[in-house]
Amino acid sequence: MNGVKEQTSEGTSQGLLEELKFERPRVMHTQIADHLRQLIISGQLPPHSEMPSTRQLARMWNTHIPTVHKALMPLVKEGLLVRINGKGTFVGQRDLRLRSVGVYAPTEFLEQPQYTPRRAIMSVLHEQLAAKRLETRLYLDPRPEDLWTDPLESLQTDVANHKIQALISLRATHANMLWQQKMPVAYACLSSLKSPTCVMLDTREFVRLSVERLA
Repeated sequence: MNGVKEQTSEGTSQGLLEELKFERPRVMHTQIADHLRQLIISGQLPPHSEMPSTRQLARMWNTHIPTVHKALMPLVKEGLLVRINGKGTFVGQRDLRLRSVGVYAPTEFLEQPQYTPRRAIMSVLHEQLAAKRLETRLYLDPRPEDLWTDPLESLQTDVANHKIQALISLRATHANMLWQQKMPVAYACLSSLKSPTCVMLDTREFVRLSVERLA
């Protein structure tokens, strides 16, 4: 039904669900959603696995049924979970083929001369992706940095509708890295911050190499 094959999720799957340890002060439904998203994306909860009922999940995590509903809603919108009336909730079958890559950058990268090196990176990145026959979708953020705490609506919509399968951020800061890392797509970034998902931007080394190349 709807391409979803019924399978049970007893044993190992239930053990993975029970591993969730809540951290204060983060809201509970966000932690539940993040935990499930990671299990699904990593393949630890395989496609077509049947999820326990919301009542069972609420009992498992010692929380309320509405909290579990609120946690599952974004996963359903992202296609990570599929609800079938009268049957239950199942892990969705994700298309893992990489077809389109989103590139995120502040609008000022295209407008201000001091960002010429970043524009060069964007150009080379586009060429490399095109060479691999991958579509590039550019997401320019016009907001000031203190408002980067939430994703752009257009980016959020395209991720939810599976328009992109990966995101490359050319400006990752304390303000925006948190939501970028939580996007349910493959992720990489260029930043001076230390992160396993980021290519480190060493400004001094960049200047030294640039001067050497020009000399």
